[in-house]
Amino acid sequence: LHSFPTRRSSDLHIEGSHRELLHELMRRMWRRLNAPGSPELVLVVLGEMQAFPQSAQLLFRQKFERSRRVLTAVIEAGQKDREFDVADPKTTAHLLAATVLGATLDLHFLGQCCMDGSCGDEALPVLLEAVDRIVGPAAPQQPVDEAS
Repeated sequence: LHSFPTRRSSDLHIEGSHRELLHELMRRMWRRLNAPGSPELVLVVLGEMQAFPQSAQLLFRQKFERSRRVLTAVIEAGQKDREFDVADPKTTAHLLAATVLGATLDLHFLGQCCMDGSCGDEALPVLLEAVDRIVGPAAPQQPVDEAS
């Protein structure tokens, strides 16, 4: 059982691998960003970012800061247990959060997913497959030659 504290009453507890936990975190981010009105709010804030940079920072902190901290902790734990192979867990967490944001905005506004929510359902498994490629499998341990 892996547990990672969040600031909500529903701390994250999951049995299974760090990869399964990472997938659950990505699903939660996806659902939160794709909730009704959320993509539109993000787009409005991005449009006003030059005039109101503090508002944009506040929104993105609320949407991503906690998620990135938990993602970083999960990636670090997975790397420690040799389940993941990443150069920098913190940068990887930022990349994953940015990937979810970019995919959400692309699907809703370029792919017109907001007219038909089914494309979000189809995109999530592809996103999780991309996550698996980003964190990679840990390199297999080379046998130690004790004769040397």
